[in-house]
Amino acid sequence: MYRQEKHLQSLGVCLSRQTMSNWTIACADKLDFIYDKQSN
Repeated sequence: MYRQEKHLQSLGVCLSRQTMSNWTIACADKLDFIYDKQSN
């Protein structure tokens, strides 16, 4: 996340690692059902 944060900053986008982490967690929660289907 650190590298992504720095890269985005160089592009003029201010997006914290905390925000990106929260988005990652939210996506994982929403896609968890796919994992459940595949593991059966």
